[in-house]
Amino acid sequence: MYIAMLGKFNKWIQKEQIKIENWGYKIEISQFPANTDNPEGYKMDLESEDYIARITFFDSGKCQLEIINVTSEETILFEYLQLNQNENLSKAFKNFLNTLQK
Repeated sequence: MYIAMLGKFNKWIQKEQIKIENWGYKIEISQFPANTDNPEGYKMDLESEDYIARITFFDSGKCQLEIINVTSEETILFEYLQLNQNENLSKAFKNFLNTLQK
């Protein structure tokens, strides 16, 4: 299941990356090494003039979504989700994407 979840997240990134970049975000994606104390997963860091954001996605389907306003340093969005293979990531991340687009 775990590899499938990372693959699903990778496909979601490929689908959404150009759209998010067109909104003015610089995107950096990094993978957690498999041989650390952390579970294998990805971090997707996003940065624009107004916001910095991160999705941390673990191979177990757990993920954390965070958006911070650069000027006020206020956390605009913080969500913790436990997803499974049957979930649509676009629906699960809809609130995150809508907040980025503001």
